[in-house]
Amino acid sequence: MPSSSSRDWPSLLSSCRDARQRSSALTFEEIRDEFAVHYAAIVNVLQDYTKSLRIDEENAEQREDGVVEEDGDARTKTKELILSVRNALRFGISCMSLASPAGDASSCSSSVRSRIQEEAVIGYNLHKALAQILSCRGMDSKSRVLASRLLSNLVAANKVTSEAVARDIALSPTDSYKTRQLLNTMALADTIAPSSHQSLDNYIELNWVDMISAAARSGNDGRDALAAIVATLFNIMHATQERLGENGSVKIKAGGLPKLIASDETLMCAFMRHMLPADTIKPCGSATDSGRERTGTTISTVDDATEWISLLLTTISTFGHFPAMYEAVGVSGVS
Repeated sequence: MPSSSSRDWPSLLSSCRDARQRSSALTFEEIRDEFAVHYAAIVNVLQDYTKSLRIDEENAEQREDGVVEEDGDARTKTKELILSVRNALRFGISCMSLASPAGDASSCSSSVRSRIQEEAVIGYNLHKALAQILSCRGMDSKSRVLASRLLSNLVAANKVTSEAVARDIALSPTDSYKTRQLLNTMALADTIAPSSHQSLDNYIELNWVDMISAAARSGNDGRDALAAIVATLFNIMHATQERLGENGSVKIKAGGLPKLIASDETLMCAFMRHMLPADTIKPCGSATDSGRERTGTTISTVDDATEWISLLLTTISTFGHFPAMYEAVGVSGVS
């Protein structure tokens, strides 16, 4: 099996697209043996990029202190790695649509799609590699959007994968992890950074808050990624709810994940903080927007991220957790 760096992702992506045009649907076994077998390589290239980003963070701090200089060869290798990551993610997204030919929405194709999702999550832990990379700052913006969309695809309408992702990715970081991050930021924890022998699983604590914050801090380009990340959490919440009615009734038992989200202070504050794009907040008295007069111009303050956060919070409130949400964001006296 070739290494992740030598994998011909464009050819694999082309083969995947050709397979979607076949007149008959592929079986799960065909998809697994021809395409899903490359999930391991996607994980590898994502982990390579995660390690590269962590090293870049350390080198950036050292360059500020005059310890090291920028390496031109390293920049070239990073660009090549980013291209591999983009193509690998595009391939992963295309694999999710291999369950049926165009226009087929049968229950059989849905079953195959579910098995493809479960192969990625249960068999290869692809969701963990995606969560790791999405928690990193300085990530290529296109790669961030693709990674967040692939993560969303892994849980769409699938209770098994949704439960696995909910189990493996915490809502917010633990106190010990927050302390470790703070020490690392203050350059007081030289032994914290992962060595070549240290697993990223032991260095990065997977949680939704870090993914949301990393996307939001990457500017306007990160709003699309933020929308997909919140959509993933919404899909997990919907898929894991216990349905009380019969024959797919929409009556859903309150509690579970919605209750946990509503009572998580760090996560709720992240939603409030990143509800609107940063550039919609202007200083008082500002009369221009990017050098143009605002008079007669309608400036939209809503994007896809705003819509998904609003939908998630509205849905949680319908389960009776509105008071818990208010308490989590520091508002008392709600009954």
